[in-house]
Amino acid sequence: MTVAINNTILEVVEFERMTNVKNGGCLAQIGVHNPKLIISLVKDYLKQKYNIKRFDLLLFNHLDIEMLRKHHFSSEKQILDFFEADRLELVHHQHGHMAGAFYQSDLQYAKGCSFDGGGSDGNFNVFECKREEGIKQIEYIPNHTLGMRLSELAQYCSSIRKETDFWVAGGLVYPGKIMGLSSYGKVREEWLDAFRKFYTGVYDAMEGDGLNKNYNELKRTLNLPDIFEGELEKDLVATSQRMFEIKFEELVGHHYKDQDHFLISGGCGLNILNNQKLRNERNIFVPPNPNDAGLSLGFMLDYLKPKNAYDGTFAGPEVWDKHALAEYVEKYNGKFLNLDELVRDFTNGKIIGVVRGRSELGPRALGHRSILCHAAVPGMKDILNKKVKNREPYRPFAPVCREGDAHRFFHMQGPCKWMSFCPPVKAEYKDVLGSITHVDGTARLQTVRHSDLSFMSILLTRLGEYNEYPVLLNTSFNIAGKPILNTYRDAIWMLENTEMDGLVLEDYYIKK
Repeated sequence: MTVAINNTILEVVEFERMTNVKNGGCLAQIGVHNPKLIISLVKDYLKQKYNIKRFDLLLFNHLDIEMLRKHHFSSEKQILDFFEADRLELVHHQHGHMAGAFYQSDLQYAKGCSFDGGGSDGNFNVFECKREEGIKQIEYIPNHTLGMRLSELAQYCSSIRKETDFWVAGGLVYPGKIMGLSSYGKVREEWLDAFRKFYTGVYDAMEGDGLNKNYNELKRTLNLPDIFEGELEKDLVATSQRMFEIKFEELVGHHYKDQDHFLISGGCGLNILNNQKLRNERNIFVPPNPNDAGLSLGFMLDYLKPKNAYDGTFAGPEVWDKHALAEYVEKYNGKFLNLDELVRDFTNGKIIGVVRGRSELGPRALGHRSILCHAAVPGMKDILNKKVKNREPYRPFAPVCREGDAHRFFHMQGPCKWMSFCPPVKAEYKDVLGSITHVDGTARLQTVRHSDLSFMSILLTRLGEYNEYPVLLNTSFNIAGKPILNTYRDAIWMLENTEMDGLVLEDYYIKK
């Protein structure tokens, strides 16, 4: 939910951060049992924080309004009364995604595409974007749900799916695991024709055996077992990822082949392997929140049409329990943050959680809700997994460095502000930066500008004064199975219940 006053965007709240339910899409009812209650909590939070008596305008997704009308309200008046708003305007799903990408860029004109699991205007659209005129759909691509196909295969992968996974919710976390695992396999050229058929079509009704029609055909053609394991599993996901990239180029390539820039948004904008493949050939812009986390922001930007780029990186809320900071600092013997001490701790292999300022909007932790450690400490990936994250060993961790240092360590094609790309690590640094170098030799990089004078840029500058490798490993600060945290309480819980070594809470440092 995004709130703006006098054409100024004040804050964006993701429902999952308030419910503490990962992928807790409110109206989709993924893990949320009372969506009206959650909407009220977020609405009232924003009204009280910004002293709003009543909203002039309510911008809403066509599909979500249909769900509200079907399950909760019988008329538009009831909806407006519930939201305490004067009028209602509707925005289509993919249109909103594209607006979120375009107006977070500094481009005056661009083409782009939005593609994901589906929305009120389909699941794969191409747009033409002009700064003041707005967003216009120029092609609707039917009969292709690349993201759903990529996710679907994970149901049968022993290294990915857990018996407790709910398919709809799992479908939102599977793609990231598939991307990590795919680099361990090899593309089987003889399977590509079967995967081409698998990737064509929407998510069909189930057949008698409970399997999707397209998957059933794939299973019969390749004589697949019920569950994939070993090299078969790795090769299947590698081939599936390759077909994702092939189909994308076939469907959209004619739109970007003559363009200097191209925008990508929607949930599939998180597929960094596809993003990197495109960026090797042209300028690609992917916003920090291409998935549904940034959808309401896209609706607002489409309405406001800002003349300059809007940066939604840290448009999320402050911590919910900010009033308790002094209590935690006192109880856990915190002290004012000394960057020299923090940097020494990093170079000595310490793992530190950071909670500072406004939260990131979107699925990537970019320094305000992060767990950090030094990327050049030998074996740090395994240490972090064992002590804190407990993630699957095939999933990579992300590096963060200053933009000016990135060309030293990585083969760069441009800035990587939001972990949207995975440039290759230079050969001479693959060993020393082994903790952030994936098996395919790439890294899901985040770069920060020294001129921003942000906490992260200052920290990395200081790190460079102590160590010849000013690169940190950056991963999301969250309790296992939960969204990125937004309370000091949860950060303290992580400190007490894992082998983390310390916390940076705003400008204070707490150490075990």
